[in-house]
Amino acid sequence: MTLLVGPLLFVLLGFGAVKAKKAGLSGWEVLLMVAVGSLVILVVMFGFLTWGFRNFG
Repeated sequence: MTLLVGPLLFVLLGFGAVKAKKAGLSGWEVLLMVAVGSLVILVVMFGFLTWGFRNFG
């Protein structure tokens, strides 16, 4: 599941960034959106992995 959801979220984030840039947002606003979005995706993926391996070993 993590291998499917993570890349899909990054692709959606990229499409959202392109759409936001075409809508007139400035470069630093799009950069901030991508940075925060990437951080959220990484935290969620790490949470999935931690939750999946909680009873391992």
